[in-house]
Amino acid sequence: MKYRSLPLIVLFLTVSALPCGRAQTAAPKPSEAETAIVLSPFVVVTESDQGYRSQFTTAGSRLKTDLKDIAASVSVLTEEFMNDLAANDVASALAFVSGAENDSTYHQEGLTFSGANNYVGGDFGDNNNRSGEVRVRGLGRATTTINYIEVLGSTDRYNTDRSEFLRGANSILFGLAEPAGLINSSTKAARLNRNASKVETKVDDLGSNRVVLDHNQVLLKNRLAVRGVALYNDQRYAVKTAFQRDKRLFATATYTPFAGTTLRSFYEAQNSTGRRPNLRTVQDNVSGWLNAYNTYAPQMTAAQVAAAFYWDGGLRNSANTAGTPPASVVTLADGRTVNLGLIRRDLDSSAQSTALLYSPGQWENPLDNRATILSTRNNTGAAANVSPTAKFIRSGDPRENTVGFLDPQVTSSRIFPYESVEIGALPGNSRWENDHKFYVNLEQRITPDFFVSAAFQHETRSTEQYFAAISQTNQISIDISTRLPDGRTNPNFLRPFIYGRNIGESIDGSLKSFVL
Repeated sequence: MKYRSLPLIVLFLTVSALPCGRAQTAAPKPSEAETAIVLSPFVVVTESDQGYRSQFTTAGSRLKTDLKDIAASVSVLTEEFMNDLAANDVASALAFVSGAENDSTYHQEGLTFSGANNYVGGDFGDNNNRSGEVRVRGLGRATTTINYIEVLGSTDRYNTDRSEFLRGANSILFGLAEPAGLINSSTKAARLNRNASKVETKVDDLGSNRVVLDHNQVLLKNRLAVRGVALYNDQRYAVKTAFQRDKRLFATATYTPFAGTTLRSFYEAQNSTGRRPNLRTVQDNVSGWLNAYNTYAPQMTAAQVAAAFYWDGGLRNSANTAGTPPASVVTLADGRTVNLGLIRRDLDSSAQSTALLYSPGQWENPLDNRATILSTRNNTGAAANVSPTAKFIRSGDPRENTVGFLDPQVTSSRIFPYESVEIGALPGNSRWENDHKFYVNLEQRITPDFFVSAAFQHETRSTEQYFAAISQTNQISIDISTRLPDGRTNPNFLRPFIYGRNIGESIDGSLKSFVL
């Protein structure tokens, strides 16, 4: 038995030893091992993102850090997330992120907060007077940065790889943000390892058209590369006269002249023009007045109607001896006594202003080629009449200015055709923006664990805008003045009219930033 089993034992030991011998001969020599690639601690490559999930961020410490190790509220908006939302900018995507509101989901009224020097953020009432602002946790506007450098102009994600949203006051730890938070976008960089090209297009049923061209070219492999991105975006809206047209060009280069040294730079040019529609319809000063008139006027005399619903704005003395005295408490024909409340209101901000009145279709010259001084001021600015009735009066709501009452917005197209007309988007209104940025960044590896980064950016920006009536003051009313403040008969009596404060401005600015 012993002799029979010996060959089997020898054969088993021989076969078992074969894989060990092969593994030893296949091991590469140390000289054949690949050189390790050292990644920048200041950059998070998008290849590490998986769908909507990102593992790393630079928002918490300005260094590439695992999100689970950051003691702050940080949301990373990956490229796939924003692509699925078809978002053109970060503000559009943040409408779906907790704690943030953009101009499409929030409208700010006239609020004050004395505990923080009246800080409530940007102008969310006018869609044309701001550039993708975001309100965070009720505080106001968050700071917008590109590569952690604050920018003046509007942004678009055509030249960004990813965006990071840092909420709350912890964002001021690094001195770069408002108390509300920080929104940072990382620009695309020229890649040193491969050539690549991409074309993106987007259209919609309103006639919008967006095209992005992106090309990366390696000039010296692993040493020098350039990249160019171009954008043409013609955004259209349900209101046919509204549009926003953006033309942008982005050129960037990456150069590694020595081991451990990386130089990155970019230049961006932007030209935008348009008149976007506001999401807030005009204030309705008609419905309340009409409801009261239709309810009570049939039971009033002509004199009572004139005293209760109309206004005689002609010059008179303080005793109201001329014209029809105003009244709000009226006894009806059936014996009831009603208080109509504040169905007549002053025009906002009219105390020391001048009005030019036009008849429809005659916009070249004011009515009778004359100007009207409102309220109690003459053409020299001095007091001319002490009567409180020498002014323009508009229709109002009986509950206006009472506790808990908010100015109503038009909800009936019979009052105002809001589905097809938006005051700020009418021809003649416009906003133009021209912006240029130059950026350069030098990154140096001193030791395997010690890196230094220095960046400089110079931005110049010019804007011009004119809007006949900005969003916050858009209101439709009925002209209930029988006479004008200067005594003339009012030719527009009982006509509806739009009233609002206009804006016209031209701004030139520049910003130089250095970050180490």
